Amino acid sequence: MTRSNPCVMVMTLYITLVRHGNTDANNEKWLQGHTDTSLNSNGLQQATLVGERLKVEKFDKVYCSTLYRCQQTEKAITHYHPNSPVDYRNDPLASWKERRLNIF
Repeated sequence: MTRSNPCVMVMTLYITLVRHGNTDANNEKWLQGHTDTSLNSNGLQQATLVGERLKVEKFDKVYCSTLYRCQQTEKAITHYHPNSPVDYRNDPLASWKERRLNIF
């Protein structure tokens, strides 16, 4: 029989995932992959809305892709979180990703 340990501290980790806003390539049904496209006017509005929605949240750190559309979305969010450090991720597995459809 085991006893619960009153000295054990339970920590909770909350992760918020946000996809970038809409791009013209999304509307054209393109598989963008790592093609560096920017948000269109609808995507910029989506980014602004998600930034406003998340302004009440607390972020210890923000991780973001180096793609411009992702950074546009991140900036709309971190506008409300100027003290949250941002880590722009360069993908260490980028060489394993598709360059074109089904070509690695």
